[in-house]
Amino acid sequence: MKSYFDLGAPRQWTIVEAGGGTGEFAHGVLASLQLNFPKIFEATRYLIDEVGPEARAKAGARLAQFGERVEFRRLC
Repeated sequence: MKSYFDLGAPRQWTIVEAGGGTGEFAHGVLASLQLNFPKIFEATRYLIDEVGPEARAKAGARLAQFGERVEFRRLC
C-alpha cells in the first residue's frame, strides 16, 4: 500500500470509508492528521459512504469541525 509520500505528496487526495457509522474513525484520522501532519491534512478530503440516515446525521455533526473536507456520498 502506498503512502501519501510515496505518491509524491499530491496537492489533494481522498480517503474513502465505506460504512462510516457515526464518524468516530473518520474523526480520529482527521484529528490526527491535523495535529501531527498538517501538510497532509491540508491535502486530505474524506469521503464517507453511510446509508443509515441516523448514523450519517451523527457523523455529520461529529465531523462538522472539518468543514467541507468531509463529504457523504453513495458509492453504489
